[in-house]
Amino acid sequence: IDADIGQGDLAPPTCMGAAVMNFQEIDLWNVKTNCTNFIGGIQPSGYESKIISSIRQQLDISIKHNLSIINTDGYIKGNGFGYKIELLKKIQPDCIIYLGDANMDRNLMEFFSHLPRNLKINFMYGEKQTAVNNRSLMERYVKRMKTFTKFLTENNEIVMKIDLSRINYINYRNKFYSGIKCLKEYESSNAINEKILYIPDNGFLKNRFVGFGYKIDNGQICGFGLIDDFANGVLMVKVNVKEFDTIFLSDTKLDLI
Repeated sequence: IDADIGQGDLAPPTCMGAAVMNFQEIDLWNVKTNCTNFIGGIQPSGYESKIISSIRQQLDISIKHNLSIINTDGYIKGNGFGYKIELLKKIQPDCIIYLGDANMDRNLMEFFSHLPRNLKINFMYGEKQTAVNNRSLMERYVKRMKTFTKFLTENNEIVMKIDLSRINYINYRNKFYSGIKCLKEYESSNAINEKILYIPDNGFLKNRFVGFGYKIDNGQICGFGLIDDFANGVLMVKVNVKEFDTIFLSDTKLDLI
């Protein structure tokens, strides 16, 4: 389970992926993904609970296999500390492998002091990933764009007109809506409809990365796309899947294709 939503290999940024490994592979880039969950952002902050529930969901799916490995992000500062504590409580791992320097013992002891006493976890040090940890902001950006492109173009991509009146749900920031309207079309005499996603203008959606799936699948998606335009309730989208009832909007806008 690759739960690094910004720099993962099993899913595009804004998503997390899982794969069944039947043989050894050095680079996850070459592995076919079996399950993808849509999160929405490329930073964990603000998406902590969604990430935790998605990891738990993917773990439940993979439980029939003899071993599950979860790669998390490096988010530990600020709310990241509490986020990791809640993650451990939720998934209750048998072992944690820490990739870093052994001189972090003091911080790690504080970390473990916040865990429930009945939670027994083995702890191991792993070799520090110098090349990954020392990536510049530009190198991280290039890696992210490369991964976006990989997943957007892996299947036969088409440009599709999507009439939102025929789509059951739009998901944005973990909330489901039945439609989208521009604020400039909203009149003060009208009541705000909580089932409608109000956006500032049509440009809000242009070049936005999106996922496609079914609401019943609880955040698991079957395809990806990029919004070209939005006008008169119709989306023009580059998409690599044809059947879905929910569009998942991310917070990320791209200019790739």
